[in-house]
Amino acid sequence: MYEVENGIPVFKYFLNGEWRKSDDRSKIFSPIDYNIIAYLSRPSENEVEKAINEMYKVGKWKIRDLPGDQRLKAIEKMADLLEKHKDAIIDSLVINAGKPYNSAKGEVDATIERLRKAPLYLRKIVGDLIPGDWSTEALETEALIRREPYGISLIIIPFNYPLFDSANKITYTILPGNALILKPPSSDPIPSLFLLKIALEAGIPKESIGLITIPGRSMSKVISNNNKISIINLTGSTETGIEVMKEAGVKQFIMELGGGDPAIVLSDSDVNWAAERISLAITSYSGQRCDSVKLILAENNIYEELKNKIVNELSKVKIGDPRDKSVSMGPLIDKSSADQWEEGVKDAIAKGCKIIYGGKRINETFIEPALIEC
Repeated sequence: MYEVENGIPVFKYFLNGEWRKSDDRSKIFSPIDYNIIAYLSRPSENEVEKAINEMYKVGKWKIRDLPGDQRLKAIEKMADLLEKHKDAIIDSLVINAGKPYNSAKGEVDATIERLRKAPLYLRKIVGDLIPGDWSTEALETEALIRREPYGISLIIIPFNYPLFDSANKITYTILPGNALILKPPSSDPIPSLFLLKIALEAGIPKESIGLITIPGRSMSKVISNNNKISIINLTGSTETGIEVMKEAGVKQFIMELGGGDPAIVLSDSDVNWAAERISLAITSYSGQRCDSVKLILAENNIYEELKNKIVNELSKVKIGDPRDKSVSMGPLIDKSSADQWEEGVKDAIAKGCKIIYGGKRINETFIEPALIEC
């Protein structure tokens, strides 16, 4: 999975049933201090194309022909292995993704639970039998509906839940009998790589799973428009989703894209509880969750009270190194995200808005949560 060179791990990609490394490598930074913590090997376009062809010929049949109960056992074993290596996975989320310890632990626990509840998906992949006695033309006939795997699914993972979303997508891709190619997030790929290794150890056929580590901007050129891929499963921004759909051609798309996420507080609400939950929704994983609150709307008669209580709750948030278990808010994922956040604050001020709490950039990747009144 990786080799150590000059004291730094060099992670490999996984194609055609084997881990490989190359001289084409990207740097993996920790958002905590922006030190290089690893390098990630990248495959060539030619390697990727050959791997897809091989998976199309062999891999999609290996997983399709594996009995369903064995696919389910492999997923359940993934949960056991994740439990066994729980501390190491938590560390990878803290150091590579910048998640506070409790958030990282919560993601690992949720991932284990998600894998253990895989049998619930079996209800969605059964077939059906339709009697033909609904018209005179179809008397004494029956229609059999059988759900078949699509083939190869490209799954694209977001940076904010690299472990959970990988497990979620692997579960509902593998369980019905599809092969998959996983594209981990460029910023924090290590948790996804660990999970793929666990999937292989759990018994998922090596020919039926791949890991490509090319940058997102190269996806359409290299892989997403390949007609041997039947499904593209993406969690990411709306802009990325639109670009993928433009380039990919006729496929099945499963897209979870950006949202607005307002909090609406009415006058009969418990204002203390609302302020506590809104503060958590603003600062959890430094506001980088897909469901982070970005807009607060409140009725006039509770507006000032709610505003003051949110300020009070935000003042309790401890910002710092997420390796410290008492810290509740760590860094943003990278410098460019902090730049974008800073520009957003400046834009709000330029348009006449008022900062009523925080809004300062602490260093390259750390910020204060901002509450802005407009």
